[in-house]
Amino acid sequence: MSITDQEDSLFAKWRQGREHLVTDGVVNEDEYVRSVPRLLFVLKEVNDTKDGGGWDLREYVRNHAQGQTWNNIARWIYGLRNLNQDIPWASISSIDSGRKDLLQSICVMNLKKSPGGGVANPKVVQEIAQQDKAFLKSQFALYEADIVVCCGTGWLFDELMTIDNAVLQSTSRGIQYRLMGRGRSVIYYCHPFARVDACLLYYGLVDAAKEIMDCEQGQP
Repeated sequence: MSITDQEDSLFAKWRQGREHLVTDGVVNEDEYVRSVPRLLFVLKEVNDTKDGGGWDLREYVRNHAQGQTWNNIARWIYGLRNLNQDIPWASISSIDSGRKDLLQSICVMNLKKSPGGGVANPKVVQEIAQQDKAFLKSQFALYEADIVVCCGTGWLFDELMTIDNAVLQSTSRGIQYRLMGRGRSVIYYCHPFARVDACLLYYGLVDAAKEIMDCEQGQP
């Protein structure tokens, strides 16, 4: 059974208890499966005060995603897939032409599947995510991602997911992460819509990922 089929089967059960579920996950399975490294971005919730949910984030990212959040994620994708290169900001500051192709190959997972507003309420996100913990753990297990980027969700990710023997560590510049073995890692980072210049968000994540990669390669 494909990843998408497994997602849809899980969501069918999930929807029985959460009517306005916004589904998410692998944007384009063929692209995700052959991508190196496989990237999963863990977010809080979708911003949808108008339609009230019941739609598919995978389809939205595949065909419509734009704006600051998705521009920054597209840059992150490019940087994380080219860690051995020193990429000047001028070459990625305008990402519009390549954004759609870059976003095809990722997985995006919200911890709260019901929609919210422009600013997430941490207590509400936590409450609903805890209610859905078993479903979230099952969904996360589908992806076998090489790099998981928690986008302002690290504290809740740790509450929900069990990563055996993965000690919380920090890079030399203070970005926290866990090594999951077999070249896989979880990076605790900020949301791509954070009020920080896009160049700082980009190089902060890429710098951390390079140090983490070096750490992984140095392990016995």
